[in-house]
Amino acid sequence: LRQLERRRAEDEERRKQSVEAIHEELDQKVYERSFQGLESSVAQLTRGTVKLCQVVGVFPGARLGDGTGEELDIDVELLNWEDCARNMAGRVAKVWNQVSSQRYRSLLDMLGHKADHSVLRLLQISQQHVEC
Repeated sequence: LRQLERRRAEDEERRKQSVEAIHEELDQKVYERSFQGLESSVAQLTRGTVKLCQVVGVFPGARLGDGTGEELDIDVELLNWEDCARNMAGRVAKVWNQVSSQRYRSLLDMLGHKADHSVLRLLQISQQHVEC
């Protein structure tokens, strides 16, 4: 009788372990599926952000190793999104600070000043014509 009870307890323990293993495997598959979609979305968002930064001119391209300082356009689709995202904020900030000379807070601010400068130049030309 004790042997039967011991076997029954062992069988119950094995069944419990099997059920737990199945639950763990199912949880892992659900977890992987949900993160595959998230990873795909993050990859697309990163590539889009890099491309936008390249178009705006604040994300540097790959430098040529010939000492000319020339940059190549990077095909964003070929980049690994983790590599794109790594230090992106720092790279963009560094280039923006160089381009804007820390005079402008944003691209729109810079364009606004440029537009103001253009209008001022037109006024100066008009004034010169009036004086002549």
